[in-house]
Amino acid sequence: MFSKNVIRLLPDSVCSQISAGEVVQRPSSVVKELLENALDAGAKEIRLLIEDGGRTLIQVIDDGVGMSAIDARMSLEKHATSKIHTAEDLYAIKTMGFRGEAIASIVAVAQCVLITRPRDNKIGTKIIVEGSNVITQEPINTHVGTNFIVKNLFYNIPARRVFLKSAEIEMRHVVEEFRQIALARNDIHLTLISNKQEIYDLQPTTRINRIIDLLGNFYRKKLLHCHDKSSFVTIDGFIGDPSCNKKQHFLFANNRFIKSPSLQKVIYEAYDSYITKDKKISYVLFISVAPNKIDVNLQPAKTEVRFHDEEIIEATLKRIIRKTITFTNSQEIDFNPEHNIEFNLEALSTENNKEEVRTNDDITTYEPLKLDITTPLEERTNNQQGELITTPYSNMLFVRPYFIISTVRSGIIIIDYKRAKERITFEEEMDKIKKTPIIPQQLLFPLRLNTDIKTYNLLRDNNTLLKRFGFEIELIENCQVMVLSSPAGVEEQEIKHCIDNIPDEEIEHYLSQQIALQYITKHTIDSSKTLNTQEMKEVIDQLFSCNEQKYSPTGEVIWVIVKTEDLVKMFS
Repeated sequence: MFSKNVIRLLPDSVCSQISAGEVVQRPSSVVKELLENALDAGAKEIRLLIEDGGRTLIQVIDDGVGMSAIDARMSLEKHATSKIHTAEDLYAIKTMGFRGEAIASIVAVAQCVLITRPRDNKIGTKIIVEGSNVITQEPINTHVGTNFIVKNLFYNIPARRVFLKSAEIEMRHVVEEFRQIALARNDIHLTLISNKQEIYDLQPTTRINRIIDLLGNFYRKKLLHCHDKSSFVTIDGFIGDPSCNKKQHFLFANNRFIKSPSLQKVIYEAYDSYITKDKKISYVLFISVAPNKIDVNLQPAKTEVRFHDEEIIEATLKRIIRKTITFTNSQEIDFNPEHNIEFNLEALSTENNKEEVRTNDDITTYEPLKLDITTPLEERTNNQQGELITTPYSNMLFVRPYFIISTVRSGIIIIDYKRAKERITFEEEMDKIKKTPIIPQQLLFPLRLNTDIKTYNLLRDNNTLLKRFGFEIELIENCQVMVLSSPAGVEEQEIKHCIDNIPDEEIEHYLSQQIALQYITKHTIDSSKTLNTQEMKEVIDQLFSCNEQKYSPTGEVIWVIVKTEDLVKMFS
């Protein structure tokens, strides 16, 4: 008995649809590919038009180099590209697209119109194609560049079309792709129009202005610029200060948006000194390496990449983020609590002539404030929150419920007493922990945890150090560990978080932070009493002796400065 032959070659039409499914998963996939092609074509202005969340229309118009009639027709073929020539080119990619799959995949599952014209031709080309079949090709009068129209996505694959989400959901994905491109290329004029309504009109601008245009004005005063350059890698971009508490994650490699769980973990580790695990962080960071030091050819979406010597990038990234936060927080304040600083109310007198307020070497003229300085401040008798409590000296005030106000060279400083005490107590506990072994607390029920191989090895190699901090850990097979004891007062969830996020460096510092943070969260600061001048001076002296002065252990801002010129403007 002979077996029946069952293996056969699939028809080209089926192969095209299978390949298209790898590249085109939803409307936003088409948007990504067409926008990247426009960028590779050297466009300085790109317009994206969407209807019905991209399900019925996606149109990208650019002013790039355009294509000749022959190139336009060739671009529809699978693996047709102008961006690579040899296999070696795959390991030094300099363009956004390069596989030669995008256009062929799109036309395989939609009704498309390609209109294009190169700069050295007076006449362009128009091609109508449906399901990979060219319907017509003809010359046309058009502008320099390319206009690509995609209609009725998955019209010829009903089974795929029914899996598309609502127009609102698909549009959110489109906007996400658009924002990623827009953040990476702030030098390009980008427009997004949905259902004939303009969503974005982004003119070329600075990187920080582009971020604010896309993410909102909230970030104007919440972003810290970080930059580091070496012979191997350049890192540039912006991170949210620890008080930001909003989640916006944008990571780029050679201007390509990427997703990297390992680098994201490194970024969060860099914030460990400043935020608790429940806090959110934001970053828009750009990593630049030589093209041959990164592999972007891992999957069709090209959002997963592999760096050569990723350990160097991780170390650099962590270092520059910590350095940025530290240096920004320790900004220079002309403030010494031992000095007898006075509020200069005479400088804000009601004289008729204008007064000069000196800021560094500049002199700005303001109208005088209308203040009656002959009436002394009096202690209020009501107990409402916010009442003003005077002190024996004019240089310090305590404002209920818990604010200290004093003067600095540039204006007045307002300090949150509760947060200041949290920072002071936190650093005191850190010092105690580092000097004195922690008394362990035996767990009633040992805690079994699953770890990865990296964490497992770290726990094995640092077992002695962990014991000094109260963690008794038994290593089990298959990267499992059993926690037998922990520092007193550390809850099970905190134990798991502490173990799961143990870093590969500065472990002693990390453990001290985690334990001190638990102490702070379980010991509330008494903010009900009114501080006298000596107590306020002690708090200020202790705060500005801390390693970190601007943020509480949970990432909250401790103090702000209101500049003299801003005070004057308030009363003008």
